[in-house]
Amino acid sequence: MNAPARQLVLSHAGRPPTFAIEAINAAGETVPVAIPCEHPLTLYVDKREVVTLMTLGADPEALTLGYLSNKQLIDAVRERQCIYRQAGSVHGCALARNSDDIELLYFIEDVGRHNAVDAIAGRMWLDGESGADKVFHGTGRLTSEMVIKAAQMGIPFLVSRSGVTQMAWGIAQNLGLTLIGRARNRQYLIHTGAERFLR
Repeated sequence: MNAPARQLVLSHAGRPPTFAIEAINAAGETVPVAIPCEHPLTLYVDKREVVTLMTLGADPEALTLGYLSNKQLIDAVRERQCIYRQAGSVHGCALARNSDDIELLYFIEDVGRHNAVDAIAGRMWLDGESGADKVFHGTGRLTSEMVIKAAQMGIPFLVSRSGVTQMAWGIAQNLGLTLIGRARNRQYLIHTGAERFLR
C-alpha cells in the first residue's frame, strides 16, 4: 500500500489588511477611513532571493505557494505583453499644471500604471518640466511605489479615482505630499495635506 501524500499545513499567519486614518471629505468634515495595508513579502528559495511582492499580507503562505506554482505562466504572459496591450484594460495617468486655469500637459495610457508614470517622467525630462507646480492624476490606486515615483519627480499633489494604501499614506505624510483619493463627481477624500486647502 502506498503511503499517503504528505499534506502541507499552513499556519494562517498574516498581517492586518486595513489601516484606520482620518481624512477630510468634500464637505470639509473629518471622517474615519479604512485604507488597505501594503506589506513587502520577500520570497527565498534555497536561500536565494526570488522576488519581493507587495501584498495586503492577509494570506502570505498561500500567496507564496501560488506565486511559485504560477511562475512559468507569469513568464509566458510577460512575453506576450504586446497582445495584452491591444486587448484593453489599461491605466491612465495625467499631469496638469496647478494654476488658476488647469492646464493638462500629458496623458498616458498603459497596461501598467507604473509604466504610464515612467512615461510621464520621461516626457517631463525631455521637455525640462519641473514637478513643483504640477498635479498628478491616476485611475488606479495610489501605492507606495506611485508616491515614491511622484516624489522623485517633484510632484506635491497626487489625485486618484481609486483608493490609497497604508504605506503610500505613511510615505506621503513623511514627505509632506498631498494625497487625494476616491475623487469622482465632485466627491473626494483628502488623505494627507489637508492644511493646503481652504475650508
